[in-house]
Amino acid sequence: MSPWTVWIENLARGIAEVAMSDLTARSSVEKHILAGIDQIHARVAARQKPSERGKALAKGLAMPSALMRARVRDLARGWAWLPDKKEKQALAGYLCHVMSQARHRAASLGSPLGRKASKPMTQEEPAQLLDILPLRQPGNEPGQEAGGYRLKRFRFATATTEYWKATMINKGDVVSLAIIRNRKAREEFATSAGRLNHFRRLGHPAIQRLLSHGQDDSQAYIAWAYERAVPLTAVSAIWDPGDDKINPARVGRWIRRVARSLAFLHGRDNPQAHGGLMPSNLVLARQGRGWKIHLSETGWADVEAAHLIKVRNLTAMKVGRRMHEIRGGWAAHYASPSRLEGNPPVPSDDVFALGVVWYQMVMGQWDLPAPKGLDWVDKALDRGLPVGHGKLLGKCLQADPSKRPADARALLVALDSLKLGKD
Repeated sequence: MSPWTVWIENLARGIAEVAMSDLTARSSVEKHILAGIDQIHARVAARQKPSERGKALAKGLAMPSALMRARVRDLARGWAWLPDKKEKQALAGYLCHVMSQARHRAASLGSPLGRKASKPMTQEEPAQLLDILPLRQPGNEPGQEAGGYRLKRFRFATATTEYWKATMINKGDVVSLAIIRNRKAREEFATSAGRLNHFRRLGHPAIQRLLSHGQDDSQAYIAWAYERAVPLTAVSAIWDPGDDKINPARVGRWIRRVARSLAFLHGRDNPQAHGGLMPSNLVLARQGRGWKIHLSETGWADVEAAHLIKVRNLTAMKVGRRMHEIRGGWAAHYASPSRLEGNPPVPSDDVFALGVVWYQMVMGQWDLPAPKGLDWVDKALDRGLPVGHGKLLGKCLQADPSKRPADARALLVALDSLKLGKD
C-alpha cells in the first residue's frame, strides 16, 4: 500500500472508533472528536513516522479533487473491518472533507489552493491532526444547491458552520458560502438580520463583501464575495526572516493596513465592530503583483468568536484550544476583558484584538495571549521593536478601554506618528 493509503486507513479506523454514530447522523462531531483525538492520533502514529505522515498527506494534497474523492470511496468499499454500507459511505464522505480542509490549512503564498504545503504537515501532536478534521460532518456535498448557490468545493467546518466555495446558480459568480446548521447558531443568525443587512450595504476593497443571507427550515447561509487568499499566519516570513529579528516598520505597515479597514467600520454613522478579529480571518488576497490585507467573515466572525469564548474553560477543549492557538484562531486570546464577560463587541475591542495580533507578530508566536505586566518588553526590544512602537502597542493591550485608542481611526493617527513609510 502507498503511504497515503496507509495514512487514510489508519485515520479512518481512529475516527470510526470514536465518532461513527455522529457521522451517520450527519451532526456535529465536535464532542467525540475532541474527546477521542488522542486515540485517533495514536492510530495514525502507530504505523508511520512523522516524516512518513507528512509525505502521505502531501501526496493527497497534490491529487486532483475528483481523483482524491474517487480513491477514498474505492478504498472505503474494500475495508472489511467496516461491514455496514451506510457507515462506509458516511466515513468516506467525511474523509473527503478532511482532505479538503487540509488543503485549506495548507494554503500559502506559493500555493494559495493548498496543493503543496509550505512545510511538511507531520501531525506530530494531536492538535495538529485535529486542525484538519472538520468538527461537523458536512450535511452537503459538491453539486448540491443552497440558497441560490451551487456548492463547488468544501473548505472547512467549525462546530457551528460549514464553509464552501460555491457559485451563483443564475450568474455563475464565485462566492464564499457559510452554511449554518447548528440549532443555537441558527437562532443567533435569526436575531442578526439587521446587522447582516448593515454589512451587506458596506463596500470597501479590504473588507470581504457580504452579498446575501437567508435561511430555510434546516439551515441558514451567508454568502461573501470570493477571494483567493491565505491567512496572515502563512506569511510571517514577510516581516520575520527567522533570524530572531523582525522588520518593525513592515510589521507596523501591516497593522496600519488592518486599521484602515477597521476605520471604515468604526467611522460609520452607526459604528460597527468586526468582533472576531484574529490572524485566521486576516487574510492576504492577490492585488496586481502584490497582496492586500483583507478582513474576512464580516458579520459572522463575531458569532463564531463568541462560541469559542463561551467554551474556553471546558476541559474537553484542551486540545481544541491548542489547535486554535497554533493557527491564530483561539478567540479568547483576542478578546478584551469586556468580551470575555459576554458583552457585545465595540470598536475598542477590535483595537485590543489587533493589539494582540501585533504583539504576536513582534514575538514570533501565534499562540500567545495578551501579556500581563511588562515582562515581554525586553524580548520585544531585543527582536528589534522600537520604543515608540512598544508604547503604542502597550496602549492597545490595556485592559481598561479608556486607556486604549478609542477606535481604529484614533489608532491610525497614533500609527502615523511612528513614521512607518509607504505601504
